[in-house]
Amino acid sequence: MLALVAILAVQAAVPPIDEPSVDGEVVVVARPLKDLAADWQACIDRSCPPKVEMDRAMVYAEAQLSAGDYGGSWRTLRTTKQRNMKHAEGLPLDVARIARATSRMADLNGEPPVARYNATETVAALRAGLTSADGRILLAKLDIGDAYVPERKFDFALAQYARVSREAKQKGLMPLVAEAEYRRAALLVGLSQDEPKYRSSARRALDGIITSGEPAMQGYRDMARLTAINLLPEKKQQAAMLA
Repeated sequence: MLALVAILAVQAAVPPIDEPSVDGEVVVVARPLKDLAADWQACIDRSCPPKVEMDRAMVYAEAQLSAGDYGGSWRTLRTTKQRNMKHAEGLPLDVARIARATSRMADLNGEPPVARYNATETVAALRAGLTSADGRILLAKLDIGDAYVPERKFDFALAQYARVSREAKQKGLMPLVAEAEYRRAALLVGLSQDEPKYRSSARRALDGIITSGEPAMQGYRDMARLTAINLLPEKKQQAAMLA
C-alpha cells in the first residue's frame, strides 16, 4: 500500500496555501512553554488584534507540538480558530492557516472526522475573503479529499479530487488540474494493492498523466511512471525500479 500511504504526505509541484508571516522579524530563542502560554493569554485578555492573537497562538502551538504535547497544541489551535473564524473576510489567509493547522493536529490526535471538518473550514475561510477565481481555494479543497483517506472513505476522496480537477480546468488553472489528477491516480494505485477492482481505473489515471501533452503535467509524468511500478507483479517491481 505504498501509494496509499504516500498520498497522505504528497509534496507536489503546486505551492501550498500562502501562509502570512508574523509581523516584523521574529527570533525564537527556546522560550519556556509557560511564557509562550502567558503571552498568548495576555493577548486575548487585552483584546489584541486578531492577526496578532493568531500569530501568538501559532507560535505557542508549534512549541507544544515540538514538546510532544499533541493534545495541548490541538486545543490551542482549536480555541484560536473558534475565536477568529468571524474575521475570515478580512484575514482569509491568517484564519485559513489556523484552520488548516487545526485540521492537521486533529488528524495527529486520531480524529479524522474532525480533521476533515476543519479542512472544510479552511475552504470557508478562504472563500470569505478571496475571489472565487483564486486557486488557493481549490488547493484547500484538495485537502478535504486527503482528509477522507484516514477515514477510509476512499470513494469520497476520489470524487473530491475529480471535482477539483474539473473546476480547475474550467478556470484554466492547469497546475491544479495536474495536482488533483495525480492525487487521484496515486490513491487508486494504493487501493488496487488490496482491491483489484481499482486496478484498471488506476492504470487509466496514470496513463492519462503520462501521455498528456499539457505542459502543467510535465512535473508529474515521472512521478506517475514511478507510481505505476506498484501495478506490476511483485517480482517485477524491483527490476522496474532499477531500470
